[in-house]
Formats: sequence, C-alpha cells, structure tokens
Amino acid sequence: MEVPALGIYTWFPYRGPNQCSVVDEAVLLDMWLMEGEGNFVRNSFFFPKKEYNNFHRCELRVASSVADSRAENTTQNPGNNRDHIFDEHFEISLLKLITKTMNFTLKFLPHLKKFLKLQDDSGKYIGYTGLLMNDKADIAVGGIIRTGVLTNLVDVTKSYWKVRWQWYVPCPVKFPGWQSIFRIFSLSGWLCIFLAAMLAHIVIVFLARFRIQENESFKGFVNAVLDVWALILGVSILSLPRTNPLRLFFSAWMCYSLAINTVFQAYLTTYLVDPGFEKSITSIEEVFTSGTKYGFSSTFFDRNFNDKSNSKDVEILRNRIDCADMVTCLLWTAKYRNISSICSPEFVEYFYYGSNYSDKFRGYRPCELKETSVLVTDLFMALQKGSIFLDRVNEIICRLVEAGISTYLKKCSTERRKIFEAKSSASKIGTDEYHALTMNNMQSAFYLLLVGHSLGLISFLIEILYFKMHL
Repeated sequence: MEVPALGIYTWFPYRGPNQCSVVDEAVLLDMWLMEGEGNFVRNSFFFPKKEYNNFHRCELRVASSVADSRAENTTQNPGNNRDHIFDEHFEISLLKLITKTMNFTLKFLPHLKKFLKLQDDSGKYIGYTGLLMNDKADIAVGGIIRTGVLTNLVDVTKSYWKVRWQWYVPCPVKFPGWQSIFRIFSLSGWLCIFLAAMLAHIVIVFLARFRIQENESFKGFVNAVLDVWALILGVSILSLPRTNPLRLFFSAWMCYSLAINTVFQAYLTTYLVDPGFEKSITSIEEVFTSGTKYGFSSTFFDRNFNDKSNSKDVEILRNRIDCADMVTCLLWTAKYRNISSICSPEFVEYFYYGSNYSDKFRGYRPCELKETSVLVTDLFMALQKGSIFLDRVNEIICRLVEAGISTYLKKCSTERRKIFEAKSSASKIGTDEYHALTMNNMQSAFYLLLVGHSLGLISFLIEILYFKMHL
C-alpha cells in the first residue's frame, strides 16, 4: 500500500562523522509519512553539528604557490597519478600544523604558473581564486595578501605574518680597471701636477742659464723636461747640477716627486685590488633623476600611487611596467639595471641565496632603498566563500601567532636555513686575508704600459724619419 510521504533534504554534506563526502546533490535526511498523525521514518536529528574539530583524515585540497619562492618535486606513482610534494616553506609548515590539529589529510594540487593572478584577458577567474570559486580547491596558501576585490570572491583567514615591501634599485657597479689611474687624483690634482712640472723645467732652465759654470744639459728646454719627468718617475737623471741654487731646487723637486710617487703607487695598488664602486642610489628622488622605469605588479601596488596631486605618484604610474613575475622584475633590476622594482627583503634574500633562481642571480643583486616602506601587508590563507572551516582555522591561527609559533616556523624554515648557509659560505670567501693579483687586476697598469711603449715607438719612428729627411 502506498503512503504519501514528504522528503526532508539538506544542502549540508551530512554523511556521519566518520565519512568524507562531496556535495554534488541534495541529501535526504528523513521522510515524513502522512498517515494518521504522521511520523518520521528514521527519526534522525535535523540539526547536526556543522563545525567539527576532528575531520577524521578527510582530504583537504590545497592550492599553493611554489614557482616564486619554493621548489616542487613531483614523483610518479603507479596508475599515472602524481603526488606533488612541496618544500617545507614557512606557510606550508603553518598549514600543516593547522590541518594536523583539525585532522585533515593534505592533497596538494598541481602548480599554477599564474597562481596570484586574478583574471585573464577575457575576464575569467584564474589562479587560486578560480580554483576556490570553481570548487577545485578548499584552501589556498602562498604569498596571498588582502585586496578589496579578493574579499568579495573568497574568504580570507586572519593574518599570521607581516611583509614589508621596499623599493629595490640597481646596485652600484665597480669602476672599470682602466679608470684606476685617473681616480688617484682629482682633475684639479692632475692639473696641478702638470702645471708644477711645466713650471719646474722653466725654473731649471732659468737657474742654469744665469750660472756660467752650470752643466750645459740643464740649459735646454728638452733636457729640462726629461729631467723633471725622470725625477717624478723615480729614475736617475743624465747629469747632476753643479751650482747651489739649482741643487737646492732639484732637492725640493725630488722631495715633491717622491711624495707624489708614493701616493700614486699606494692608491694604484689599492685600486688594482679593489677598484671600488660608483655612486649608489640612496633615495627615491635619485630614482626619479636616474631615468629608470618602475617594475611592479599593478594588481597589488597601483593603489599606493593613486594620488593625482602628487607628482611622484603620477611619474611612477606613467613609467610603470606591469610585472606579473617578481623574479623577472628583480633580475632586470639586478642584472640589466634598467628598472626599479618593489619586493620584500625576505624574498630577495631567498631568490639570491636559497632558491632555484640563485644561479640566475649569481653575481647580480638588487639594492634596497633604506627609506620608508612602500607598503606593509599581511599574509593570509584563502578559503571558499562561506567555508565551514574558516572559524576553526582562524581560531588555530590566533593561538599559533600568540604563542610565537609562526615566528619560530619562519626562522626555522628551509629557505632560512639555505640563506644562512649561503651567507656563511659567502662571508668565509669574503674574509680572505690576502688577494692574489691576476691579469684582470693589472689590466689598467698594462694599458698604461702599452700607451707608454706606443708613444716611445712613435717618437723613435719620427726620429728616424727626421734624420733620413735631413741627411
């Protein structure tokens, strides 16, 4: 006999506390039989607890950014299934603590190249936002910061770390080796030396011609010039002066030449070993005058330069290059020296010392402007809009932050260890007690020697031609 009945359905994925389920259809809770006074078939409880502290090892699908600051290892399993295993990054370690408390099994989704990008050119949501909105991921982690658009699409957790964003500019480059000689004295110093040398040979000729008993070699301008430069270079002269006035002047000029020669050789050796660096950019005003472009993500940083009345903000946005890839921007800043970029000091250290990008940055590093930070942002995890996990995750994050666990995880993370090891290795190399002079160090000295030999050869050829023409 058929009895009329009323089905009671729910959208909530209720299958019992020990079963994992995915909601793809309405769930029948119970049926009301409309016979007599009516009664329920199962007599089950309609309002089960919808927030659990224990999820009994159910899978939690995780979207994580690994391309920018973490390495990803992929292992092939039987059945052509791939398990994506992530390095113990600070945020991954924090997520593992949270999910361990909630008794989840983590399932990392394959890496997305444009993880942080919100929309593509057609307006379709991509990246971690698209995964969460399309129910392909339950939680996203990895460099996520809050924006007005983001909070309308997904739910974000409470902050567990603050990130400081600074301007990064090209570091000063070393002076070329050939400039070492010219940097020993300033332009005015070199002019004074040449003027003193010119005046010296005039004085020598003047003193010699007013003394009959003086050596004839000092009475000619050519010989006087040769004697003056011989003393400057620290070599002997052809003949000695015979009169006291000329002897006194030669003694004074010899002391002057010795002082100049000593200073020249001391600074030349120093510059050959370490030529030093050109002037560095130390303020945002110098960035403007340098004429470089500005490379940063328009999605995250454009809103910091929206003051139309501020000429600096207008200048920055007019010359801004939209950099979706932070690594590429920093590499152009460090290596090609044609843009200034915005990045976090922690990311820069990791890219330079401890990541897969270290080889690209080897020998090239951007320099931080020690001015006020461009922006200080909080790091969050993102969940699906209306996620039932949000309150519990926030509760655990608050406890971890208050206990200092998040700071501890940051200091003990894999990338921090790599940075420390790389810095220790670099400091050992940089503290060598000696420096071996190589051909590269002696480059400018050999250039000068080549110029001298060339001038000597030209003079010799001119003399030969002169005598051939007049004989």
